[in-house]
Amino acid sequence: MTINQELLELIDAFASNELALASYYELCAEKFPEDHDKWKRLMIEEEMHAQVFKKIRQSVEESPDKWKMGRFTLQTVNLICKSVKDKTEELRRGTINTKYAINFIVDVEQSLIESNISKALETEVEEFRQLLNKVQEDTTGHKQLLLSLRK
Repeated sequence: MTINQELLELIDAFASNELALASYYELCAEKFPEDHDKWKRLMIEEEMHAQVFKKIRQSVEESPDKWKMGRFTLQTVNLICKSVKDKTEELRRGTINTKYAINFIVDVEQSLIESNISKALETEVEEFRQLLNKVQEDTTGHKQLLLSLRK
């Protein structure tokens, strides 16, 4: 597999992870209607993050020389995504409570913050560096919003 193929797979995994997070938040909005608007806000932001990664993918396809692998591995992103999907199913079945649902997703967002998602990919293209920094800032904001949901 070429570096470019690895990079595209990593970007696709990030987009899938963002959509998995969006689905989790959408389900939380249904399951915990008292905070519906906050969960929906999180869902919308994760969907926007997925769009950022799709835009990055297009840039990599057009100008692969401007991109390099960053701090994340495909295995790590896939593991996070699987974990989120598994917990989404548990939440759908009603086998986890509100407190656990929030604590789990706080941990996920925290792991993305600590791993510095803005360094997931390396580029000299300023527009995309700013977009990745925005994803990082939003992720930090998500953690704060989620902590406010703990009752």
